[in-house]
Amino acid sequence: RIEVAENGFQALVIIGRIAPDIVITDINMPHMNGLEMIRNLLSDEAARPRTLVAVSALSKQGLAELGTLPPEVVFLTKPLEEARFIAVMEGQLAPAK
Repeated sequence: RIEVAENGFQALVIIGRIAPDIVITDINMPHMNGLEMIRNLLSDEAARPRTLVAVSALSKQGLAELGTLPPEVVFLTKPLEEARFIAVMEGQLAPAK
């Protein structure tokens, strides 16, 4: 089952309601960016998904200017590499350390 949110606030509501195993978020979103949404999500132990993926077209430097991703978050750059994305979804690719 796939749910789609328009922004970080809406995503947190949906995540709290359905407790998904996997959450994929863009970094650039209106009202609450992906980093803020991730920080809020990870502050609630009960709502933590098994896999949390952040995607962005930002360079690593651009992302660093916004803030640091928590170590348990997998970061993928756009355009997504199909094999890398599939490996993350299958649990074969751990977050970068």
